[in-house]
Amino acid sequence: MNRSIKRILSIALVLPMLLWSLSFLGSLPGGTAGPTDYLFDMNAFADGEPEAAESEAADGAEASGEAESAEGAEAADEAESAEGAEATGADPAETSGAADEKSADEAVSDDGTSEEAAPEESSEEVSEEDPLEARAQEILAGMSLKDKIGQLFMVRPDQVKNGGKSVKKLTPQMKKRLKKYRIGGVIMFGNNISSPKQIKAFNKALTKASYEYSGLPMMISVDEEGGRITRLAYRSNFKVTKFKSMLAIGRTGNTYKAFKVGRTIGKYLKKYGFTADMAPVADCFTNPKNTVIGDRSFGSDPELVSDMVYSAINGFHRSGIMTTLKHYPGHGDTKADTHKQTVKVRKSWKSLKKLELVPFIENLDHTDMIMASHIRCTGISKTIAPTSISKTMIQKKLRNQLGYDGVVITDAMEMDAISQNYSPAEAAVRAIIAGCDIILCPDNLSKSFNGIRDAVKSGRISEERLNESVLRIIRLKLKYSGEFDQ
Repeated sequence: MNRSIKRILSIALVLPMLLWSLSFLGSLPGGTAGPTDYLFDMNAFADGEPEAAESEAADGAEASGEAESAEGAEAADEAESAEGAEATGADPAETSGAADEKSADEAVSDDGTSEEAAPEESSEEVSEEDPLEARAQEILAGMSLKDKIGQLFMVRPDQVKNGGKSVKKLTPQMKKRLKKYRIGGVIMFGNNISSPKQIKAFNKALTKASYEYSGLPMMISVDEEGGRITRLAYRSNFKVTKFKSMLAIGRTGNTYKAFKVGRTIGKYLKKYGFTADMAPVADCFTNPKNTVIGDRSFGSDPELVSDMVYSAINGFHRSGIMTTLKHYPGHGDTKADTHKQTVKVRKSWKSLKKLELVPFIENLDHTDMIMASHIRCTGISKTIAPTSISKTMIQKKLRNQLGYDGVVITDAMEMDAISQNYSPAEAAVRAIIAGCDIILCPDNLSKSFNGIRDAVKSGRISEERLNESVLRIIRLKLKYSGEFDQ
């Protein structure tokens, strides 16, 4: 059953009894209160974490109880999660995220763009314009073509410095090239990280440089999923909580544990200057022979995975970190690895919607970004291109049919599934035409950048299409900049 329906049914069953009880209390001798006088502020539960979890004592328990395995703190965690669930029958993490989710004032049209819903009748005046949107439009209006194209790229530090290898600090040469291409995002890998002090200083310098040449913060990301895919937690000099795997978390069936994963990882990423995580993994692990995803997934049941993903996102958001669902449309039923070769999925769109797509569909309004994989969905079309450069999969399916209007980032374009079949320029151009917004790790930065510039000048990519992507990126950066209280 859809998560939203579950909540509505729970409230519908409990609320009449609650109001009757309160009304009865108000009618007792000396009683003057009406039922509404007892209603409390639901915003206190917007992020779904019990108040006790905010205390330093709880954080201390987290570091010991959750380390390596979720088993040690299971009893305590279940007690905490059950506390709020007894009244409503819902997991506390499942009730979270109301403040983070897309406003109900927005509707999505058939072509995938946001449009204003009809306002409810009210005696109060409706504000003319959202200040964040007004600021985003103002920034866009002042950008040059070069400024706009630069925002479309998220690169490894090594790609910015010519001949760079294991770059760990912002050198004058690297700063010059960042400014030359007006780069909007950086992703850190293990070879770019050596110590807490080093990465914190590196990220701070990158953010400062970005403000200087673009007036916007740098989107600084990392693959910190928990489990075997980490860039920080596996290092002994980073004293952070380590998790065995997301599969182990999923097997507990306790969504609060997934919330704690996001909350814990998000807190230390924020501490070290990151703004985004390439997590959580929304793939369903349905093929035992799949070694690419495997225990990175929360499990094989799509509803379980969806609920775990939802709660993990809440945790990341509570820590102020952007999230990325990956790998659309689902990588859990494949055998091959797109890092090394072309991968095909032969399921129809209808079949994908019943399983692989469920965690994505149910969290579209909750995540900040979606990562497009390089999988070829030949069950939809035998001649279809990899998802990351497929207009059918991004614009027609993800945006128009499913109604997603947020940021779409490609998987790394230097992976063999793309780099062995398309030139850097063509791959980048086709990704933007397909409906993607951010090009992750282009195989060649200058060729990819110039390819998009030439495509815009020739009209192959319209300026309107370019502006759509840039505006989505600006909105997301402003949302997490602290400039606007969302």
